[in-house]
Amino acid sequence: MDVPMNLTIWIPLLAACALPAFATTFLGFVQHLRERREEGPELAKPAGRWLRQTVERRGDTVRVEVHPHSGMDAYFPGTGAIGLSSRTYGSHAAVAYAVAAHEHGHAQNMERSEATSRWLADILPTARLARTFAFRAFAAGLIGGALFHEVWLLVFAAGMQLLSLGAGLVILLDEGMASKHGLDLLKADRFVPRDVLSVARRSMRGAFSVYAGAVLAELAVLCAMPWLAELAMIPGPTPRLGAPTVWAPAVWAYLVFVPLLGLRAAHVLHRVFRPEPVQSDFRLFTVMHRESQWEFLAGACVLLLVAGLHSAGEGALFQFSTVLATSTAVGPVGALVRALVLVPVVLGLLWTGLLQESDEDVVLLPETRDADAAPALMALYTNPPWYLRVSWVTHVAYVPLLVLLAAELASR
Repeated sequence: MDVPMNLTIWIPLLAACALPAFATTFLGFVQHLRERREEGPELAKPAGRWLRQTVERRGDTVRVEVHPHSGMDAYFPGTGAIGLSSRTYGSHAAVAYAVAAHEHGHAQNMERSEATSRWLADILPTARLARTFAFRAFAAGLIGGALFHEVWLLVFAAGMQLLSLGAGLVILLDEGMASKHGLDLLKADRFVPRDVLSVARRSMRGAFSVYAGAVLAELAVLCAMPWLAELAMIPGPTPRLGAPTVWAPAVWAYLVFVPLLGLRAAHVLHRVFRPEPVQSDFRLFTVMHRESQWEFLAGACVLLLVAGLHSAGEGALFQFSTVLATSTAVGPVGALVRALVLVPVVLGLLWTGLLQESDEDVVLLPETRDADAAPALMALYTNPPWYLRVSWVTHVAYVPLLVLLAAELASR
C-alpha cells in the first residue's frame, strides 16, 4: 500500500515540474514540422545574404554571422551579432526570411533599450537566464516541500514560480516586438513579394505560440499550487526530517562525489573570474561539450545525494541548502527525460516518412563554406557579460549542502 500512496503524491508533483518543458518541446516540435512543410515561396536571394545587405544598407551596427548547420538561429546581445545557421542563411524560402527578420527585430529591441537605459537593455537577456533558474528553483522547492513537509518551502516554490512567470512575460514582450520589427523590415523591402509576408506572419505567430504555451503552462502550475501543496503535505512513507539513521550507501557515495563536485565548483568559479579564451571552433566545441557533460554528471551526483541524505540534517538552513542543490539537478535530469521521450518520436516520424531529411540542407554559398565557427559564441565565452557569469554560479549551488553534510556526518 505504501508504494501506490507514494506514487499518487510524487507523480502529480513531478508532472507539474515537467509540464512547461514538455509544452515547449511539443509546441516547438510542431512548429518545426510546420515550417519544414510550408516554407513558402522561393525568393531570389538567400535569406542570410538578404539580411547582410539590408543591415549594410540601413547602417546597423549588428553583425550577421554564419554558424554551422547544427547551430541555432539567434541574436547574441552580449556580442552584438545575429547568428544564422548555414541552412537558414542559404535558404531562399519565405520561412527563412521570417527567421532572419525576426532575429534582426531582437537586435532592434536591444538597440532601442540601450538608447533608453543600459539597465533596461540588460533586462532582456537577463530575463531568459532568470526564468531558467527561477523555474528550476520552483521545481526544487516543490520537491523539497514534499521531502521535508515544510510549508515555507512551498511558499518559496510559489515565489520562484511567480518570478519565472514574470520573466516569461518579459520574454513574450521581447518576442512579440521582435516579430513586429521583423515584419516591418520585410514590408519596407520592395523586392520582397507580398505573399511572403503572409507566410512570415504565420511563422512568427507559430514561434510566438511556443513561448506563449510555456507561459500558459507555468500559469496553470501556479494556479494548481494550492492542490500541489496539499499533496506535498500528505504524510507518506518517505524518510522524515530527523530520522535516526541515514541510507548507508549514500554516505559512501558522498565521500566519492565530494572531490568530483568540489573540482567542478572550482572550475566554474575559475571560469567566472578568469574566463578561458575561446579562439577556434574546435575549442568552442570542446568547451560546450565538456560543460554539458559536467552539468549532467554533477546533477546526477547531487540527485543521488539529496535522495539518500536529505534526512541527515535538520533546520531551515539545511532544508534550503537541499533545495538549492536540487535546483542544479533539475536541468540535466529534465533534459535527459525530454530526450528519452522525444528521440523515439523523431525516429518514428523518420521511419514513417512524416519527417524527412532534406538534401537542400547542404548549403554551398561562398560565405558559408568556412562556417565551421560561431564567432558570437566564441566571443561570449571569452568575455562573458555579468549576467552570464551569475548564471554560471547557479550551477554550483550544491556547495552549501556539501558543507552542511560534511559537518553533520562528522558529528555522527
